[in-house]
Amino acid sequence: MVRDSLIKIDDDIASAIKAPFLGIYGEQDQGIPLDVVQENQRQLEQHGIEHEIIVYPDAPHAFFNDTRPSSYRADHAEDAWARALDWLREHLMAYGENN
Repeated sequence: MVRDSLIKIDDDIASAIKAPFLGIYGEQDQGIPLDVVQENQRQLEQHGIEHEIIVYPDAPHAFFNDTRPSSYRADHAEDAWARALDWLREHLMAYGENN
């Protein structure tokens, strides 16, 4: 069962987001279905929140977890890690320069 309150970005949640948002998802994740990811992206756009949403095709939940061979996707995990580090470098550096 999907716990909507934990994964859906509604108007109240969007209005509370004060930082850029990075979302990294597996297309086949049953816990966060693709339609929820797409709706969250629409909410972020509607509220003018800087964001990047990345969806890895055919990747299940926990595709980054190398202790779960059934779900681990090394190529996606490596790319996601590189993107997350780039995101943090960009946004943390920007934060440091502005504060």
